[in-house]
Amino acid sequence: MVTAYVSLHTGRPDSQTDQEVSYEGYSRLPVEFSDDFGNVKLDLFFPAVLKDSGQTLNYIAIGAHERGQGGLFMRVPTLPMLLDAAPPERRTEQFWIDNGVPAQNAADYVQKHGSFCPHVVICNTDPVVLPKDLHPIARVARKLFDAGMLDAAVLPPKLYEAINDELQRAGVPVIPVTRTATATMTESISKMKSLRAYGVE
Repeated sequence: MVTAYVSLHTGRPDSQTDQEVSYEGYSRLPVEFSDDFGNVKLDLFFPAVLKDSGQTLNYIAIGAHERGQGGLFMRVPTLPMLLDAAPPERRTEQFWIDNGVPAQNAADYVQKHGSFCPHVVICNTDPVVLPKDLHPIARVARKLFDAGMLDAAVLPPKLYEAINDELQRAGVPVIPVTRTATATMTESISKMKSLRAYGVE
């Protein structure tokens, strides 16, 4: 088992600090993973948003470090979520006291119930089980692809073929790719006009 850290991001992150949210009280949350990050379920409440931040949550990421810069293991897009506080009438101690909460507990109610807390739920982060004898390069490539961090189209063809040969040998789903190409016009405009003069379109 390894400890990783879940973070919130306003845009697609390439590292833990890339477009990470920064509202007051925010911190990354620890979570335990198996070495292959397989079949993981997350159900986490982040610290409450006590003041309007003006930020919108768009990505959840899981990385190596509790604080500062670090690499990502995976990132997951989410529906846009505005990180602003709850309405004023719901986040004051007096509101809770007026509704029957003992005065000594009012501050706790503001923190737990009086403001918006980002709630992260991930049902299964990686359904592919990687066998122990899988080549390390193929293992890393498959994990990066599953995490949405590898565009297979940018891999050199020989490397892509070698990785998929190893994945197929180990009984792991291969990495699909859709390659794109650009076409160039080699005929000059003047030549095309001359062809039209002879009735060639």
